[in-house]
Amino acid sequence: MLQSVLICIEDGATARQLESVVDAAGGTYVSLTSFEEVLLKQDRFGFDAVIVAWPSDWLAALRGTLSGHGEDPPLFVALCSHVDAALEALTAGADDALLLPLDADSVRVRLRALAHRMQARRHRRGDVELLESRQARAQNLHEALPDHVWAVTPQLTLDPIQDDDADPGLAAAIQEAAYPHLALCRADGKTRELLVEWNTNLGARHHYDVRLIPNQVELFVFARAVAGTGGNARALARAHDDFKTLIEQAPHGVLLHENARIVYVNQRIADILGVERDSLIGKPAISFLHPEDQQAATERVRQFLATQIPPEPREYRAITADGGVAIVEVNPGAIVEFEGRNVALLMVRDLSETRKMMAKLALASRMASIGTLAAGVAHELNNPLSFVITNLTVLREELDAVRPMLPDSTAVEVDAILKDLDTGSLRIRDIVRDLSAWTQVESPATGSVDLSETVSHCLRMLSDDLRGVRIERDLSATTPVMAAAGRVAQVATNLIANAAQAVREVPSARRVVLVRTAETEDGFVALEVTDRGPGMSPDVAHRIFEPFFTTKPAGSGTGLGLWICHSLVTQVGGSIEVHSTPSEGTTFRVLFRARSAPEGSGHFLVADDEPALARALARALPGYVTTVGSGTELLAQLDGQPWAAIFCDVSMQEMDGLSVLAAVQERRPDLAARFVLLVPEPLRGDAALSGHLALSKPFEASDIDTVLRRVGAMPA
Repeated sequence: MLQSVLICIEDGATARQLESVVDAAGGTYVSLTSFEEVLLKQDRFGFDAVIVAWPSDWLAALRGTLSGHGEDPPLFVALCSHVDAALEALTAGADDALLLPLDADSVRVRLRALAHRMQARRHRRGDVELLESRQARAQNLHEALPDHVWAVTPQLTLDPIQDDDADPGLAAAIQEAAYPHLALCRADGKTRELLVEWNTNLGARHHYDVRLIPNQVELFVFARAVAGTGGNARALARAHDDFKTLIEQAPHGVLLHENARIVYVNQRIADILGVERDSLIGKPAISFLHPEDQQAATERVRQFLATQIPPEPREYRAITADGGVAIVEVNPGAIVEFEGRNVALLMVRDLSETRKMMAKLALASRMASIGTLAAGVAHELNNPLSFVITNLTVLREELDAVRPMLPDSTAVEVDAILKDLDTGSLRIRDIVRDLSAWTQVESPATGSVDLSETVSHCLRMLSDDLRGVRIERDLSATTPVMAAAGRVAQVATNLIANAAQAVREVPSARRVVLVRTAETEDGFVALEVTDRGPGMSPDVAHRIFEPFFTTKPAGSGTGLGLWICHSLVTQVGGSIEVHSTPSEGTTFRVLFRARSAPEGSGHFLVADDEPALARALARALPGYVTTVGSGTELLAQLDGQPWAAIFCDVSMQEMDGLSVLAAVQERRPDLAARFVLLVPEPLRGDAALSGHLALSKPFEASDIDTVLRRVGAMPA
């Protein structure tokens, strides 16, 4: 009787009838009502037979699902309602069919017949396996017998045994391939295996499995053809070639050694050392290491060969062909079979580039620390600087109070001292402000930056470094750019400082640096820094933005400046390019994306000789703001933009606000109605200002809104 049966039918009465028959016959069963249950439980059971209702699409699905379980697939029995359905099921692949309604005796007889069929199948399978096993043993025995046998003479030549009919060309090929191993084999008494390729005079290609087998007295060479001379031999040769190709293309060095002598290295080893690979064959396995490291490496290799336990990889120094030192990691691998003999594997990994990258990261970390330190210094200088500037103001007021009591010469001298102190403190203030901007760490694309103003700050910061260099500037761009102020300042500082260093290598007449900003027609604002220095060759110019590439002497440059500039500019959607001609000079051109004004805002022009007040007003205005320090600078900017409004201090020293207004009325009458005078509180009632649009200082946000509505720069 069948040992286990799967009953897969939705009809409960029929299922119970089948269960009783199987149970009465001493078999086991599992009843499921859906294909989904079979999928869930298929791994728990192995079945001799499966009884499934028909017609149904389960038969093919069940056969595919259950046939993979166990050595023998189950027998499939279809339950059919009529004869035609049974014939259809048998055609579809069922092993048997039962007609409904079921007769218990008929079912019992059919299941017993299926059991005999299953048993016969298993016996037949066993017979087939036994036959296959005997054939395999015979094949192995046949393959173990050599086609040709030679004895090795004391002169290490091959002497055929008895009447060996081997082709002399074959003997010569095996002699040549085996010669390097014959003496070793005779000395250590170990068997070695080789794969020898032999090409006949007719161009046929043969492969032979060659074994060098020593005994106590003699050394024999056995040779057997590998898979004939047809496709199998070619396939074996291709596999052998593919294996070598894989080793050759490995990213690390592979070295194989036998008896501590190198028998094979891949090309990567040769590249690391800068030598021809053939020059390493036959040398001691660790001869490529530094002499001071060879003893430690030898001990680790000896330990591995004795214990077969690979030690942890360790770093050593390797001597290159040019006398340099490369840092390598040597990892003793396993004992592997290579060309028929057991050899020891060494994996060699070049760590030189890794070390260089680690050095770069360390330097980048140090640079970040320097930036943090600079930001901290700028912050800490602010407090004492504010104290100095405040006390200078108080001191000047006290001097005015006692001036009548001082001799004229003393008053003049004190005024000069105070003026020098003012100049020095304001210069320190500008340096601190520029240093703070340079060390900002905000998101690269945040903010709206006045490129021309930022470049002016950079030029002031570099004033000491620019001594002896004539700076020609054309900072006419007024459109803000999309970038962080600190990043723009860092780029400009690097380019200007590099240009100044370049021109110091040429005669004084050519020590000129041109710094220019300008709007482009495609939505960018350009910064150009041009020097008349020695220029660069095309090869150098091509690599100028690579990290750690520098043409400066050792110790005088990191090679990171231009790489950082390139990174900062590309991060904000800009670009940087270089044009250089040897002996003529170099131009760096940086393009920043222009920031367009938001809807409902405009571009304002503010002129005030007190920078703090100008910046305060700029922060309060709703659009983009260009600030200048005099009426002359205001007029120079007049034709550059369709200004939403112009704000001008009325009491500037070089050119007062009313004079500027008169010039605006003459040159740009369309802007006269949007010209706003900034009037200090004491001058608010001055008759000369009557009838002019004015904003009193100090001002509130509501005062600015009122003025903007009057000039039409804000909805009423």
